[in-house]
Amino acid sequence: MTTHLLGAKHRATPKWRDWVAVDLSSTIDLSVIVACWRTADGYAVAAWFFCPEDNLAERDEGSGATYSAWRDEGLIEATPGNTIDYLRIEAKPIELYEQLDVREIAFDPHMARQVQPKLIEMGMPVVDMQQIPSLMMPAYLELERAILAGEFQHGGHPCCAIASPTWPSVGTISVTW
Repeated sequence: MTTHLLGAKHRATPKWRDWVAVDLSSTIDLSVIVACWRTADGYAVAAWFFCPEDNLAERDEGSGATYSAWRDEGLIEATPGNTIDYLRIEAKPIELYEQLDVREIAFDPHMARQVQPKLIEMGMPVVDMQQIPSLMMPAYLELERAILAGEFQHGGHPCCAIASPTWPSVGTISVTW
């Protein structure tokens, strides 16, 4: 799987510790793991996306995005079958923890119990981060500020490039993929 931005640019600022976030999908949706770190100019992220292989064509048709092409380019990992393979996803935060100076690995607890236990057993700094406005708003506001200020880098990953914060009503926010 192609990794955008993780490498030389990340190693250029070794004093910063990394955050890793894991958003596991239901069995048929898109899952993502994101590593984020501070840079001299703001923030940078590297992201890994996962979805079931068997529903890629349906995704292409329904969303207008090019999931099949992204799979072919190594930008998303299509796990075998018609449901997400949590064991394949579990390997990525372990790999990141071994490669980076990870401050914490935050999981949306909704689906986290599929992957969290092994990481906790291994002694990794795993935390729950519920996706509710009272907890997420400070991070979303900082993300919006960094994007608008040109201080957010995602290395051109198309899945990140199409994500845009939207404000459907006061006090709520969603990111549209």
